Amino acid sequence: GDAVSVSIGQGPVLATAVQLAAAYATLANRGRATTPHLVAADREPEREIGLDAHALAEVTAALARVVHGSQGTARRLAGLPIAGKTGTAQVVRLQEGVSSADLAPKLRHHALFVGWAPLDDPSLVVAVLVEHGGDGASAAAPVVGRVIAAHLQQDGAEAENVTPAAPATEDR
Repeated sequence: GDAVSVSIGQGPVLATAVQLAAAYATLANRGRATTPHLVAADREPEREIGLDAHALAEVTAALARVVHGSQGTARRLAGLPIAGKTGTAQVVRLQEGVSSADLAPKLRHHALFVGWAPLDDPSLVVAVLVEHGGDGASAAAPVVGRVIAAHLQQDGAEAENVTPAAPATEDR
């Protein structure tokens, strides 16, 4: 019964931010895996891992809708050519009717966002985890947006909105 939940990152899934960035880099590179690196000189050759082209196109389109779709959880980044996914890592089990924001800061969920840009010719993957940040859309996605906006400006790329909305100012 856990297969469906685990397949979308729910349930007992454990991954570091670097592991998530590596997985998303494989998606962004259309099925070619790369080893994470800090500088270009450390970059190893990509390796084909045999992802189904149709499935890869579906996942990529879904990740683009997270930012650019009318119901995407990271719509605040829509001015940037980003694909990605918001996420939340639960710290404590919540009772029904209780929000993470209602808890003491040390008990709030961890916020996640992993994304790449530009959409069609990726040059950067960024993964951010904000400890006790609440939800990925309001805490982690804006950080990724600022990093990617700076990267795009450095590369001379145009973006409609290179300053994503600031995260909520709640106590973290």
